Amino acid sequence: TYIYKGNEIIPSFSLSFEGTPLVLGTDYLIVSYSNNVNAGTASVTISGIGRFSGTSVENFEILPRSISDATVTGIIDATYTGSEISQSPVVMLGNTVLREGIDYKVSYSYNVSAGPALVTIEGINNYSGIIYSDFTIKPLDISAVSISEIDDVFFDYTYSYPSVTLTYAGTILSNYIDYKIQYDDNYNAGTATITISAVSSSNYTGYVTKTFTINKKDIG
Repeated sequence: TYIYKGNEIIPSFSLSFEGTPLVLGTDYLIVSYSNNVNAGTASVTISGIGRFSGTSVENFEILPRSISDATVTGIIDATYTGSEISQSPVVMLGNTVLREGIDYKVSYSYNVSAGPALVTIEGINNYSGIIYSDFTIKPLDISAVSISEIDDVFFDYTYSYPSVTLTYAGTILSNYIDYKIQYDDNYNAGTATITISAVSSSNYTGYVTKTFTINKKDIG
């Protein structure tokens, strides 16, 4: 067997007849090679000359080359987007840049939510073996999400808690899972403050502050 190398493989072999070695060019000729570049079953066709006649076809195997020694670059950390995050890896084996979809395929695990993500690079066709690489998906600053308008209210002898809705990438965020809210100065008439903070274990980070007005109550 031989290992794929990117060009024609010419196997070395010897022939003998009843224990006597045969001589290339005197007893036989190599007529042709077939399928002797890519991984798979290749063949050599031999034809007898001189004292010998007839044709013989002998097969030999070309095995895929392992990518275990390849270097992988181009995998970088990313920020949470709400969708699957892919990479553009550059896989180099020796002096050869391998081609995605032809020499290897890429798959991902844990590549949506913030945290560690895994890239699996698997050799195909003329290549074999698997390489693993990882990257980090960083939480998105919560100031980047859409926050609904906060309605002003009127003083009503109680604390005011106007509702607020956060959305990102078409998804409504969940209170206590993605964020938490703190209200300040939300009893008397004046300017009240809402502080929206990302939950530490979520896909978000940081905080943002919004205000609303508590209008004086009309006693008329």
